[in-house]
Amino acid sequence: MASSTEPPSSSHDNRKSIYTPLDHTLCQIRVIRILPDPDDQPVRCELHTELLTSGFHYAALSYAWGDPSVTKEILVDGHPFSATTNLASALWHFRKHGFPTNEETGEIRWLWIDAICINQKDIPEKNHQVAMMGDIYRDASSVLSWLGLPGPNRVDQALEIIREIAPDLERWVWNDDPNISRKDKTKALKEILGKLGSTNVVTAEANWVSIKHLNDASYWYRAWIVQEMVLAKSPHAHWFICGRVSITMKELGAFHRLARVIHEHPFTTIFGITNQLKTWQEMANVSTFFPSLITVQWYQSKELGERLTLFTGVFLSAWMAQASDPRDLVYSMLSLVPNNVTPDYGKPIQEVYLEAIGHGEELSRNMGYCLIYTGRGFDDPNDLAARNYRLPSWLPDFSRPSYRISFHLTHRQEPLPQQVEIMGQSVLRIKSAVCGRVKQARKLDFNINDGLATGGYKALFQLSIDYIADFVGIDTAILRMKAKDKRPLRELFDVLDWSSRNERKQSDNFVGFRGPCMSDVSWTYLLACLFFQLSVTDTERYAAMDRLGLQLDETQLDQSLSYNLAMFLAQLFDDTPEYSSLLGIRSELNQPIVTTPPEYVKGTLELSSLLKDNSNRTLFQTDKGQLGIGPPYLQQGDFVCAVPSLVLPILLRQVQFPDSNEYHWEHVGPCYVSGLSDGEPAGMLERGELELQTFEIH
Repeated sequence: MASSTEPPSSSHDNRKSIYTPLDHTLCQIRVIRILPDPDDQPVRCELHTELLTSGFHYAALSYAWGDPSVTKEILVDGHPFSATTNLASALWHFRKHGFPTNEETGEIRWLWIDAICINQKDIPEKNHQVAMMGDIYRDASSVLSWLGLPGPNRVDQALEIIREIAPDLERWVWNDDPNISRKDKTKALKEILGKLGSTNVVTAEANWVSIKHLNDASYWYRAWIVQEMVLAKSPHAHWFICGRVSITMKELGAFHRLARVIHEHPFTTIFGITNQLKTWQEMANVSTFFPSLITVQWYQSKELGERLTLFTGVFLSAWMAQASDPRDLVYSMLSLVPNNVTPDYGKPIQEVYLEAIGHGEELSRNMGYCLIYTGRGFDDPNDLAARNYRLPSWLPDFSRPSYRISFHLTHRQEPLPQQVEIMGQSVLRIKSAVCGRVKQARKLDFNINDGLATGGYKALFQLSIDYIADFVGIDTAILRMKAKDKRPLRELFDVLDWSSRNERKQSDNFVGFRGPCMSDVSWTYLLACLFFQLSVTDTERYAAMDRLGLQLDETQLDQSLSYNLAMFLAQLFDDTPEYSSLLGIRSELNQPIVTTPPEYVKGTLELSSLLKDNSNRTLFQTDKGQLGIGPPYLQQGDFVCAVPSLVLPILLRQVQFPDSNEYHWEHVGPCYVSGLSDGEPAGMLERGELELQTFEIH
């Protein structure tokens, strides 16, 4: 018979006749055995019930379900069963090629698969089996992570690359032998990665492109993946499979450590400035390079793992996790941390999330994180899906991406020193002090997708002009400049860079000349955006001069236009050297990356990241003149409030009840406000400058 390249499709499902009830008083599970058949026949499985405590030898399958409405028919004990296409392809592949094994896993005949071995239509059974999931993966002889059949993205090629270089990485780079010097390790790393070619994914070195596609695979964003990887018997017993190519967690872990090395060693110190940047940048961002592996390392770390609670576990995992049922974002963590929660898929989502937050002291300990990562200010008013579950404004919706990376924190949030009360599972009662109200706001969009030089610089330049004209006022800006007060554009940039500003190294020497003591990213803003105004046209310069009320004789040359505007903007940022001393480096900064000074390249990368982080936020000014930045959908009139021990102020909004003249408070989200963050409100409360009052937040 002709060999089929993919499983045949059909559309029936007959679960009632497939399953006999499990005895919930016993640790019973179901497993399947794939029966042999020609390639062009539907996959047939034999279902078997077994005691989990009996030492039964089986493997547990880990995979992305995919679209549940797109299925292929398989046969389970002779009955038609609609399996998602990804699951059907895995079963078809295992029937044809068998399972990857080694001495530690032994031969595999039986397989546990959640979609087949749990009757998904029987909620009591599902509750019982999900409660056993930790033991199911912990007792499995091996875990098989199915990444799909080979396709145009060549994920199988990425696995081959990792399998090829992992032994050399273990031998040379990760070896703790004191006789292997740092210099030798760097040399070995260059040779190992040099085999893979340029890291530029645009000009497409196939090796690196396939690794990027592997990193982008939907598999890594499954809610259950963290539990499955943490509980696997060993790194040698956990396989990642794409078609006929497979690697172990041990090999993947060796490759993943590259992200940490690249993060700690700027690319210039390993490859020199000729190295292309795009994939290198992505790998250097540890949080986005196989992100679920970072969470796994947190759980496996003795220091951190012992401190994790159910809420912190969900909180750390949910920023990258996806689940078709939002309850799984909580239930997928139950086997990893101590808790008293019992899975119940009949409970409302709000109740499940409240169980994760806890009660009493645990609630006070967790509420700070809730306020930092929630708020109506992250909900697009035109997005109906944003209110799917209509959760209270202070309760994290772990299923929403906007809450996962809503505001980057560089500080650890301590427990709130007050009794936090939740009334009727929906109203949060908490003490806070009003510090001001939002007077004006400007939503930020730096168009970074078009590139820093093309869209980013121009958008940042325009923001600088708008900020001086609308927020500060040209007369006030000039007075602050003459008075040697904090320059308005320095204040603007400090607010944009608030989360990383204090961690950046500063220098008064940049690309060959001396000036103010600043970070590389601040230098890049001053030189590229303000002074040289890269990508800004003369027409846009004239418009900027007009907005600021600056006069220029029309007989002056375009160079004078650039000079006058540049000097004015630069002086609104900091004391700046004479223009003539900068002319020599302007041409350098416009050169290809091969000749660009390394510190400018570093500053450019950091500025690109900074603009990307701020592109979904809103700049605002309070009625007291303080500059801040907050969620994208904050509004004029929102109240800026300080909560004792909260690392950032929060925004609260008065909202009218439907069909009523009464109002209630809603949480808008966290914000950074110059002069009100980093602990300043605590001192103001002690001095009596602020007064605490009780808010009931819906």
